[in-house]
This record gives sequence, structure tokens and C-alpha cells, in this order.
Amino acid sequence: MKNLKSIFLLAIMFFACQAVLAQTDKGIVYYNNKDYANAVKCFQQAAEQGDAKSQNYMGECYYYGNGVTKNLQEAAKWYRKAAVQGNANAQNSLGYCYENGEGVEKNGEEAFFWYRKAAQQGDADGQLHLGKCYYNGVGIDQNNNLALYWYRKAADQGLVNAQTELGDYYYGQDGVFQSIEKLKQAVTWYKKAAEQGNDYAQYSLAYCYYNGKGVDTNYPEAVKWYRKAAAQGYDAALYELGQCYYEGNGVAKNYQEAVKLFRQAIDKGNEDAQLALAECYLYGRGVKKNLDKAIGLYQPLADKGNGRAKEGLRNVEAARRAPAIDRAQNQYYNTIVRKYGAKAANAMLNGRPYVGMPEGVIRDFVFVDGDGIAFNAYGFSRLVQGYKLYLPTTRLAIYIAAGNIKAPRWIYCQRGRVSAIKW
Repeated sequence: MKNLKSIFLLAIMFFACQAVLAQTDKGIVYYNNKDYANAVKCFQQAAEQGDAKSQNYMGECYYYGNGVTKNLQEAAKWYRKAAVQGNANAQNSLGYCYENGEGVEKNGEEAFFWYRKAAQQGDADGQLHLGKCYYNGVGIDQNNNLALYWYRKAADQGLVNAQTELGDYYYGQDGVFQSIEKLKQAVTWYKKAAEQGNDYAQYSLAYCYYNGKGVDTNYPEAVKWYRKAAAQGYDAALYELGQCYYEGNGVAKNYQEAVKLFRQAIDKGNEDAQLALAECYLYGRGVKKNLDKAIGLYQPLADKGNGRAKEGLRNVEAARRAPAIDRAQNQYYNTIVRKYGAKAANAMLNGRPYVGMPEGVIRDFVFVDGDGIAFNAYGFSRLVQGYKLYLPTTRLAIYIAAGNIKAPRWIYCQRGRVSAIKW
């Protein structure tokens, strides 16, 4: 009789468990179909009867506000119920709550504890987060070797974010000081993640191909991967693809297509694209030249201290002055042409005076610089053994020293002609 009673109780427990599992499975179907209200009803019933999977789902619902009002404290409560029963997903999520102070007080040691629990069960997300704890020293002493160990564990399971972390780990800080072997490893992991459709990995792989990091430089291959990331709206990829069209690297040069891509990247807040589009307006590439629009793009960035934007504004100002400067230079140039001929005038304009040219050209030639200042190129210095010595004027000497103008440093004249030149 006792045996019959035990069997009867076991049967009741079995059917009760089956009912709980059925509720959980039903809830999952609702959840996957985004019918969150009915999903919560199912999960609630099963969770209150102790089902760990439903408890984890209740945590998810409260965390994201699916079918219930978002409540991080409730989320952490349900994650904990599932985590203590060994649910790896809940352990990882509870670790995340502790790491970021969401629904619980921030606590690195607790985060590490729960991430390790999940990781030891083979949960890829837990392994990734445990690797990050070791890498960043969260709740444990920093340890790159253990970080790499857990990253690889997760990456070998195909977890995209772990593969990109490994790529970044091997690439290092801008890839500048990394060995070619490490850069090749970076490319390997970026490619694995890129082939799974990760936009960041696609961008990073493209960058490696474009700059020859871990692979031979290959512009067409770079364009291919930039295009994939850009198609997903990744702002840096939109900008870089625009640069490929702007420079004609890997694709035919096309300023209009570059402008189109720069605009898309700007819409996503990319400042490099904003600078690039400003340059297009400055020089009239792919758009009609418009200095006011160039200023409108440069100025907000310059106000934030962006050095390239400040330089761009200086270039705009120079472009505004250019027509007046050109007119002034032409006036001085034409005077020399009338007095001494076009050959001599062109030689001076190009900084290439020659032996035999009239001394008056050396004495009279005037440059107009980017600031609109007119200055004589050379001035008489003194007689040297019967020769007249002409030296660059102070302003010309400054431009020669800066490399902005190529011109002789000493010019000797005799009998009204240039007789010797020293560069």
C-alpha cells in the first residue's frame, strides 16, 4: 500500500513538472512571436513554481520591459532565483547587473563570481564577460593570459562579440607596435566575425586590407568589406567608403558618390565625414563650390577645438582672398612682362631666375602672399668684388625657410645682367 502511495505521489509530481515545462515552452513561443503579455502570464506561473528557465525569462521581461513595466530591481530578483538554481543565462545576466549597477548595487566581485559560474558551464556570453573581467581587472586582478583564454573559449563557440574582442586584442593600440604575427591573428578573428555579418568586424577587416595590417594592401577587398559594413549603416564604414570613392582607391574616382556617402555618415554623427564634406564644398568636388556651406560644416567642429576644422576655416578664408590676390599678383607680373618680357617674368614667378636675365627683374619683381601682402623678392645688399649682390628680402627668406617658395639665396649681377646664382 505504501509503494502504491509513493508511485501515486511520483506520478503527480511528474505530471506537475510536465505542466510547468509546458507553460514554459508555451511562454517561449509567445515570447519569440513578441506576444509578451501572454508570454509573461505563462512564465509567471512556471516561475512561481520554481522553474529556472521561466525565472530567467521573467528577468528578461523586466529588464527590457517586455510585457511588463521595465523594472531592473525585479529583473535582478528573478535572475538571482534562476542563477542560484544553476541557470547559466541567468548567471551571466546577474553578473552584468552587478558589473553595471543595474537593479543592484554595483559590485565587481559579485559580477566576477556570477560570470565565472556561467563560464564554467560553457556559456559563451559568460566566458566573454569573464574574459573582460580579467582584461579590465573587474572583481579580480588584471590578467591578460586568462582574458585571452576565456575570449578564445567563447570565440571558438562562434560568439561574434568574442571574435571581435580577440581581433582587437591582437590588433592592439592602432596596430602600430604589433608584430605581423599578431596582426595576422587579428585579421583571422575579424574575418570570422565579419563573415557572420558583424558590422564592426567588417569595418575592421576592411581597414586592415586598406592599410596593409596583417595582410597585403588590397583596396578592392577593403571596398568590399567597407561596403558590407556601410550597408548596415556603420558610420565609420560609410565615411571610409566615401574616401575610397574620393581618392579612387579600389573603385573608380567618383566625387558625387563620395559626397552621398559622407552625407549618410554625417547623419549618424561622424565628424570625419563632416570635415570631408566641408572640403568638397571648399574645392567644388562632387558639389558646387560653396564657401558658406564649407564654413557651416567646419565651424561647429572648430568651436569644439577640432584642429582640422580650424585649418579648414583658414583655407576657406584663403580661398575668399584668392581672387583678389591673383588679381594683384597678375598686376605685378604684367608690369614685369611689359618691361622685361614673359620669359623673365615666368622665371621669377616660378622661383627659377637664370643667368643672363635683366638685373631689373631681380630688383623689381613683387610677390603677393596668401595674406594679400605684396613684397619685393630681392633687395640689393652690397658690392662684392665688382658684383652687385642681391639677397632675399626678409619676407621671402621666411617663405624659403618654411619651404613654401623655392628660390635662390644669393644672386650676383654685373653690367645689368644676372651673372651668377647660388641656391
